[in-house]
Amino acid sequence: MKALIVDDEKEICMLLAYQLGKLGITSSKAHTISDGLESFDPQEHELVFLDINLPDGNGLDIIPMLKTKSPNIKIIVISAYDTKDEHRKAYELGIFQFLGKPFSKKMVAEIVESI
Repeated sequence: MKALIVDDEKEICMLLAYQLGKLGITSSKAHTISDGLESFDPQEHELVFLDINLPDGNGLDIIPMLKTKSPNIKIIVISAYDTKDEHRKAYELGIFQFLGKPFSKKMVAEIVESI
């Protein structure tokens, strides 16, 4: 299984990639929406960890594009903006899970195990 991590915080990307690696999941990283769209390979990526607040826009805006390229993609939104409104918007767009920041190894493992 391979994941794409789209987050502008390089430390979050490294931490999440490390945690996923411990769970047997390889990952690639992108730090902007445009890099994320360019890096996404529907034949390769089964998971996308997607931040909402990115330098070039709102991560939620690319969910329909990702879903068009890969209807069964599991998208996990990761955000410090952990509000009911953000949850509602994300789930309406068809995400798999919402992971609030800060998150723990256990939370990541539970999400991966549920897939």
